[in-house]
Amino acid sequence: MLAVNGPEVVMLTLWVLGVVGAVYGAADPRGSTVRRAVVVLVAVLVPVVGSLVGLASAVVRSRRGHRAGSDDGWTVR
Repeated sequence: MLAVNGPEVVMLTLWVLGVVGAVYGAADPRGSTVRRAVVVLVAVLVPVVGSLVGLASAVVRSRRGHRAGSDDGWTVR
């Protein structure tokens, strides 16, 4: 089962509101088609890129903890 904590709910809510706002803003007929498409793409992709950066950071930190001779509780002997 999927367990979601409070901060995750807040972040997902903000992301959904951002996408909805971008789609609503893109529906404005006064803007160019390219601009409307870019606004929606940015609203969707920025959180994804942020998640990938966070994941890469976590991987780098976990690999630092697994180096030989490390005594931080992560090393398996």
